[in-house]
Amino acid sequence: MLGGFDGCLSCLGAILGALASGHRSSAVVTVAVCLGAAETVSMGGGDFLASGSVTRALVMGGATLTGAVLPAIPYMILSGVPADCGLVVACTGVALVISAVRAHSVGWRRGLLQTFAILVAAAGVSVAAASAV
Repeated sequence: MLGGFDGCLSCLGAILGALASGHRSSAVVTVAVCLGAAETVSMGGGDFLASGSVTRALVMGGATLTGAVLPAIPYMILSGVPADCGLVVACTGVALVISAVRAHSVGWRRGLLQTFAILVAAAGVSVAAASAV
């Protein structure tokens, strides 16, 4: 499940970076798809190297792929502000699911606060990095 959050945040970062540097929706989709593919293999492979379990690696890779694809979908079917709104909805949805999963161990309030703080930090760092380049 947490691999999905990792995939979502990485893709969010790539999308925001591409948008902040002035790229069009088609370039955003290309960046997001390439990043999602590489990250899926990386996360799944890393899990396999750590655990030796093909099943765990496939679950991690699948979760990462799912999380990475969701932020890109709005840019595949929309452009401009509607796609940007879709990005916000997709990332918020993933963050809410992760918060719900974590709620049993850290509580709802703390789970929401931590998850959304990481989401906002990833977005801020990505835009700042793109602006600095």
